[in-house]
Amino acid sequence: MSASDRPPGDLPAESTGSTAPSGSPPPGFRGLASVASHNAVWAVAARISTVVVSIMLTPFVLHKLGRELYGIVVAVTSVFEYMSLIRGGVGGALRRYVTLYLHSGRLEAARDFYAAGFWWSNILRVVILVVGIVLALPLCGFLRLSEAARPDAAVGVGLVFLAAVIADQGNVFSIPIWATGRTVWLSIVSAAGTWWRLGLTCLALSLFLPTLRVYGFALVVTQLVSVAALMILAQRTRVVGPVLPRFQLGSPQLRRELFGYGGMALLSQAASLLYVSTDNIFIGRLYGATAVTHYSLGTRWAPLITGFLGATLSGLMPLFTSLEARGEEARSRAALVRVVAVTTALSVPACLVPCVLGDLFLLRWVGPEYHDSYWYMLAMLAPAALDGALSPVWMTLLARGRIGWIATSDILVAVGNVAISLLLAQVFHLGLLGFALGNTIAILARNLLLRPLMGRKDPSMPSMRAGLSPLPWALLGAAPGLLLLWLARPLYGGSLAGVIGAGFMGGAICLAGSLLAAVRVTELRRLYRLLPGARRA
Repeated sequence: MSASDRPPGDLPAESTGSTAPSGSPPPGFRGLASVASHNAVWAVAARISTVVVSIMLTPFVLHKLGRELYGIVVAVTSVFEYMSLIRGGVGGALRRYVTLYLHSGRLEAARDFYAAGFWWSNILRVVILVVGIVLALPLCGFLRLSEAARPDAAVGVGLVFLAAVIADQGNVFSIPIWATGRTVWLSIVSAAGTWWRLGLTCLALSLFLPTLRVYGFALVVTQLVSVAALMILAQRTRVVGPVLPRFQLGSPQLRRELFGYGGMALLSQAASLLYVSTDNIFIGRLYGATAVTHYSLGTRWAPLITGFLGATLSGLMPLFTSLEARGEEARSRAALVRVVAVTTALSVPACLVPCVLGDLFLLRWVGPEYHDSYWYMLAMLAPAALDGALSPVWMTLLARGRIGWIATSDILVAVGNVAISLLLAQVFHLGLLGFALGNTIAILARNLLLRPLMGRKDPSMPSMRAGLSPLPWALLGAAPGLLLLWLARPLYGGSLAGVIGAGFMGGAICLAGSLLAAVRVTELRRLYRLLPGARRA
């Protein structure tokens, strides 16, 4: 479930970017590329933990709870993501303005903005929790759960909502760390929390009766520990003063900035939810909770895999915002072109290797009864290679505050996605595959139609041609590895370990080919020297 996927100790000054005394802004990044590489490496490590834990935990929870209750968990997560729109996009506004004010030397403004945003988001978060608890029992009926199972499941649903709200609070505590531009410790806490969730969930469902109530309680405890760790680390940065600030709702001007930007971020968030979360809700109503399980086992891998790039770019976003704050537009553009080449080379093998062996993986992972989930995986992952390649462009637009453009384009494509999905599923009788193909069309439209239109309005951004130029080379470089992986299927398809091992080995071959083809050798050498420990080696 996404609320628990989203995802202690001393935090050294060099890890936070806050070597200056409290009350003064941090120094500029003297090694911007080095900071970015450290952020990226640790972000990838955290995402690997997420994927590994998901592979281990999903069949265990599915077996313990059963298809119906597992489908309820997926659908409830989608409902919470919609309910999180009640926050009004405050989190996105906090990330932008705290970072922007910090790096432009307006530390008091950053602290005032954080304090007001902290309390507004918590007020709205309480509303979300109350609504979620009230809707718990009706939601079980909406998803066609049997009447005998509804009372216990409703308690579990309420606990899942509570765990999601606690995790959402952790996102607020992460903002002071994120704003420094040095996000290594965020990745460390994320990875530790992922493994902590694995251990506690397995222990709880093994020692006690495996019900939705027990599962929800394990999620609550997991998130409480992770949030406590983030709160300690955030306080160590001294960026915003106390991470539990005194109650204040901000001046009228501050509130206009907070909810003005937040409103645009809200549209973008709503659009992103329309891609998959709406599918889960509609599928649950039309076909039942068991169908949600089948659909999610295929579609969940696209956001998990592209999450590698998303986590990496999340660590780069505050750096691009800091460049904007200092007016270094040319440097930002040059960095973006280089980042696009690298993300393209990473995205092609990450998305296409699972397309080659995904059916074998599902067969050995959760059983032959879920073989049809492979088609939903394929429909989501194939276009995700393009989406991942151009993701730095969208990240840079967001870092520069172009939230209006992004939100408008996203909402248009997302609404079209829902309409096309229902048309394919109901009118053309494609069922669950229709929902997956609707996402395919939406992803292609967003990147190939709307991205060029926005580029014309911002001459400081690279052209569409420059953005797509590394993609054919990356595909060409990865092709031999993909072909080898397909031809060798009879050799590794007999076990889950064999499939996973072949995926990593084939992925490494594809990655080497795509990097050599899409990124210059001199640039690869330079990137290697930036990796943690490379200079000492």
